[in-house]
Amino acid sequence: MSTGQIKIIDNSTNEVLYSYCFEESERAHHKATELEEMGLDISVHIPTVTDTLCDSIGITRDEKEDYEQSIVSEIDDHNH
Repeated sequence: MSTGQIKIIDNSTNEVLYSYCFEESERAHHKATELEEMGLDISVHIPTVTDTLCDSIGITRDEKEDYEQSIVSEIDDHNH
């Protein structure tokens, strides 16, 4: 899954209904609003800085999960 895109996802099927480049965020927002007004249960996935970085350097899903877990651990360490 390319994370560099804003994706509108149907929550009942997890199917990506629409995909927009980041520069089209306003267009994605309008489409999401339109779909919600039609009664569809959707979610919008907007890539984070971490998503974009991981995608651009080509790390695997497992490597990304390891990285994210290390961040959570680091935050927990600082909170204690």
